[in-house]
Amino acid sequence: MSGQSTHQSIRDSIIKIVSLYGLEAMGGASVVNGFVQKIDKEAGTVDVVSSTGERIILGATLGAILGNKKGDMSYPVMSSEVAVLILNTAQSFVVSYTHLTDKVIEVNDRVYIGATGVKDQDDDTDYDETEVTDYKTFINFTPEEIRMIAASKDKESSIVQTCDKIVAEVDKTKVEQTENSVKTEVGNNTFLDLTENKANLDATQIVLGGSNAQWTVKGEDLIKFLNDLVKELTMVTTPTPAGAMPFVNLPNFIAMIPAKLLPVVSPLLSTKTKIE
Repeated sequence: MSGQSTHQSIRDSIIKIVSLYGLEAMGGASVVNGFVQKIDKEAGTVDVVSSTGERIILGATLGAILGNKKGDMSYPVMSSEVAVLILNTAQSFVVSYTHLTDKVIEVNDRVYIGATGVKDQDDDTDYDETEVTDYKTFINFTPEEIRMIAASKDKESSIVQTCDKIVAEVDKTKVEQTENSVKTEVGNNTFLDLTENKANLDATQIVLGGSNAQWTVKGEDLIKFLNDLVKELTMVTTPTPAGAMPFVNLPNFIAMIPAKLLPVVSPLLSTKTKIE
């Protein structure tokens, strides 16, 4: 039997005996309220001075056994008030706290923490007849993953975390993060995909700079247009007494095509045609 189940069995037995026969059945067992004077986390104990100051309880156990740090462990704030159950065997266990510094819950299978909304009821309403609302939240811990969910009747958001992935979802949106990438989806479309060396932004319309942003230029198409324009300009002639002649600075236009147009394009950023 594990330390946690042993501790729980002891507590359950004590509660059952006391509820049936009173503290007298425990051979003088008593509950003392007092203030924490010393905390020994290694031993898993506290020293407590009773509220009246007449009694000092040394080494009251916080867990199932001395030195236990697993299972269900609560560590009180120094000088805070606690309730200590003292048995006739001189064993003492801290059974309730007013303030905690640490709460340790470590299990082998699953921890589930949840909250479900309930509707306001009259004082005479039976507890089993309490109506629940459409709202609930819960966190589910297993050794493999942590799952957090907040839900109502028609909406739900969730975060699922494993050792190699975090996935967050809200309605139609989804963000997935791994050790080397981050993806953002809306609906069934991935519009943001980040890796170590690349950022891919893909959507029907991308607006940078707010509603007053201007249209962007497609670099390769612009170069093709300017290249064609320059070529047409090189064919322009001017009538002279000696006949049709090209304009004087024609060599400058010719030089622009390979030397100045191609470097305008940056390989760092690319775009595609806007989808109407």
